[in-house]
Amino acid sequence: MLERRTFLAQVAALGLPLLWPEEADASALTGLTLAELVGRSDRVAVCEPVASECMWAEVAGTKRIVTLTRLLEVEKLTGGSSPSEHITMTLGGRVGDLGQKVHGEAVLPPGVPVVVFLGRDQAGHGIGFHRRVIGMAQGSYEVDGTDRARPLRPNRNLPHLIRRPGVGPLAVDELAGKSLSESARLIRGAAR
Repeated sequence: MLERRTFLAQVAALGLPLLWPEEADASALTGLTLAELVGRSDRVAVCEPVASECMWAEVAGTKRIVTLTRLLEVEKLTGGSSPSEHITMTLGGRVGDLGQKVHGEAVLPPGVPVVVFLGRDQAGHGIGFHRRVIGMAQGSYEVDGTDRARPLRPNRNLPHLIRRPGVGPLAVDELAGKSLSESARLIRGAAR
């Protein structure tokens, strides 16, 4: 039979890690191929995020914090006529002291150029017309400055991607590390 002191020491040892919990970021998305990203987008462009605003909006029947980001289009890669700017909505952000993080959602920091896959979102959510980044963080790649030889980087909020059996390379496999010039060629090729 355990002594009371031994029993209490074991209980304390088991419970001690609970006093210092660590953040667990566990999220996954089904990976999309480049052809799937391009096919679901009505526009792919090199854009520069210039401003963002967080607000409350009703999304899918739930009140959420969303971030509206104004993107200035630098170069059209696919899509119709060329608007000079786009307003995108991403889930998450900070309003006052309250923040919501949506793991896997695209992060579009002002001043960091991105190659972005955009689709129409006319649901409005009470905030007017805007666009969505297709595939969440899979649809946004940071561009290292304006040098077309610099490599693209996956979005900083890209989660673990689930690879489907029998599906070719994912978009991130094809674009990450490639130059902007090479990536533009691949994207335009997938649009045909």
